[in-house]
Amino acid sequence: APVPFVLTATARREALRLAEYAKVLGRETGEYLEQAKVYEAALLREYPNLSQTTALAIYAYEHIGPRDAARRLAAKVRENAAKADYGVLGAKLVPRVLAQNGYVDEALELLIQPEYPGYVNWLRMGATTLWEYWDGSFSHAHVMFGDLASFMMQYLAGIKPDKAHPGFSFLDWKPCFPQKLAWLKACSQLPTGKISVSWKRTAKGVKYEITLPVPGKIFGKKVAAGKHTGLVDR
Repeated sequence: APVPFVLTATARREALRLAEYAKVLGRETGEYLEQAKVYEAALLREYPNLSQTTALAIYAYEHIGPRDAARRLAAKVRENAAKADYGVLGAKLVPRVLAQNGYVDEALELLIQPEYPGYVNWLRMGATTLWEYWDGSFSHAHVMFGDLASFMMQYLAGIKPDKAHPGFSFLDWKPCFPQKLAWLKACSQLPTGKISVSWKRTAKGVKYEITLPVPGKIFGKKVAAGKHTGLVDR
């Protein structure tokens, strides 16, 4: 995506974030919200309909620009054999946008396809760490493309923070189930206690087991803290 487009989108996002901080602190938000509108207007005036992978992800993630951006992004990923044709911002946004919009199979493919550029290709090149560049040049211990770990925890394991309930005081569990993923196990030590998650595909559907340290929801149903099991049709 064009650098000015990415920078303007980032400036807009930071202005909105500052407005959130101001609201929490009991301060005026108007200045930041107006600045965000200026950035958005400039962005859509100069770049109303880009087609690059990261650009489509930004449109969809920020809910601006073309309404079909997520659909076009999924199609582009499929056409490109899920090769990672993006940089650090795309590495964070592309899988998330796909998963959020019903394309988790395409999101997983980005993580498991073996060709260059991609994560598995690093393994084929002997990597045991995250690298700075897809071709292996420069740093071989870099968090540049490290958001895949966060993506897997939040979208595949369903352990996701919620601004409405800071500090994981309430957990709304609704993970995604990619067709090529047969099972998953994950756990995390949260501020409110330990959460443990496991799910696996069976002939009847996806069987899950989750232990919540606090009350929450499981696929929209309110539950108490503790261990819960079930089966969902996926």
